Amino acid sequence: MKNLIKISFVILIIASCGSKKNEDPKNIAEDHNNAKFNDLHKQKEAKLIVDAAEFDLQQICLSKLAQQNSIDTKTQQAGKTLEKEYTTLYSFTKDLGTKKQITVPKEMSIPKENICKALSYEIAEDFDNKFYELVIKDHSNAIRNYERSVEELNDPEMISFMKKQLGDLKKNLVFILLNYRPTKKQAF
Repeated sequence: MKNLIKISFVILIIASCGSKKNEDPKNIAEDHNNAKFNDLHKQKEAKLIVDAAEFDLQQICLSKLAQQNSIDTKTQQAGKTLEKEYTTLYSFTKDLGTKKQITVPKEMSIPKENICKALSYEIAEDFDNKFYELVIKDHSNAIRNYERSVEELNDPEMISFMKKQLGDLKKNLVFILLNYRPTKKQAF
């Protein structure tokens, strides 16, 4: 009996050492989808859904930071609005992924998480400037990528999804640009 307990303990230790807790959630989702789908079009659709989900998750994180770290009420309110918007978009993305049997990450990739973590150390005006610069750059890049992707899709449901995402991203970028007021540090 003692040997059985020792063997069980060793197996438990070995299993926990090989756990995938430190693996990137986005990579795990992509690996699952690549294993599920042999068709190149399905793999491309899965990648677009995974990328959209990760973008939404990062924007949720950044929006929460805007509410916590900004001292500007306009930036805090923008963060609240964007958090609600991207929570809805993530839910829509996740639902489409489920419908199409695509694995969708529930957390950001490690690099995106590190970006949010680095921004979380910023405060006041430094935070506001870096927040807006980051979300403007992210939205601009996502819009460019989504526009290219729409042209390559065949599935009407995916085309509709990407066009809706594009419309929402463009609307959110305009909202962000309207709220952005660059600040300069005072030199003494």
